[in-house]
Amino acid sequence: MEFRYEVALAIATINKVSKEVCYAIEVDRKAEVKTAIESDSSYRSMAEDIIKFLKNEQDSILYEQLICLPNSKPILKYATGLKSDTMLILHLSDLATAIDMLQKYAYELRRENSPYPDLEPFLANDETAELLKRAVNAGVLTEDYQPKKNIKLYQLKLIALAIIEIQGFKTRDRWCHFDEQWKLGTAVLARTKIPLSKGNDLYRITKLYPEVDFYKLLSATEKIELFNTHFSENSAVELCKALKKHDFLDKKTNEDTFLAIMGLRSIPPHQVNWVGSFDSLVYFCREAFSDLTPNMLQLTARWFTLDGNDINHGTLKTKSSRVARMPEKYGFIPLLSTIIGKAVTKD
Repeated sequence: MEFRYEVALAIATINKVSKEVCYAIEVDRKAEVKTAIESDSSYRSMAEDIIKFLKNEQDSILYEQLICLPNSKPILKYATGLKSDTMLILHLSDLATAIDMLQKYAYELRRENSPYPDLEPFLANDETAELLKRAVNAGVLTEDYQPKKNIKLYQLKLIALAIIEIQGFKTRDRWCHFDEQWKLGTAVLARTKIPLSKGNDLYRITKLYPEVDFYKLLSATEKIELFNTHFSENSAVELCKALKKHDFLDKKTNEDTFLAIMGLRSIPPHQVNWVGSFDSLVYFCREAFSDLTPNMLQLTARWFTLDGNDINHGTLKTKSSRVARMPEKYGFIPLLSTIIGKAVTKD
């Protein structure tokens, strides 16, 4: 190949064939695999010609297309599983080899020509690299900006969401570049749900980007109701400390988590663990929130656990009625009333 248009056509051919083959393999249709593969073409030879051209003309528009070729692993796996049809096996192996050759060389060219060789081109700028570096320093991403083994897909989505918000990426650039950066394949971020119950996992990410209002962003996609409260941030912090000191709240409770269920922190809220009695939780929520929160019982069941267990709303309703009728029976009431009163006076 001597001319650029020939190389562009060859890249387009390999891209088209490989994507059609991968789709046919995914839906398990051997006939379509045979139709997609062009038996009279040598993809490895085509790849060698493309690489030869790029060695003389390092055209980034061309070699970046090579990085976007499909993963060859499903093709090789499918070919290995074929017990007959030798010609089809050879053609699939030829295609997989070509993809691997082209992607390897394209990554080499990218590293040679980019100040951020480990970043997808759209993300390879000072501002985005610095934002991703926060996750690297926190042990979430590796030095080459790839997710570490224990990192969940929804945590990656939070990182992407933060960077999208800070950088102001347009709709068309919201997710695709992160999907490519982290080689997610069919597990695209746009369709990934962020489970609010995974509080520690979420907090690990949200604390890296304090300038982002995660609560507002997540509320835009799903309805999140929180306790309405007269507590300020300072009084809520004092309240949290006192509840932990007197063994009502789990001592592991993070203050930001406690404030989040009242909308006093711009992080995704998640459940708080109450280690006092069921009746004491009912009394606390009624005294702390009921004046401003008509659906206080529903929110108590939603945002609190009792010794690590979910709370049944029906049982909560029954307990609430009993505590309201016979407050003199419960020894924790004076202590909780004092704790709540002292917290309010901190303002």
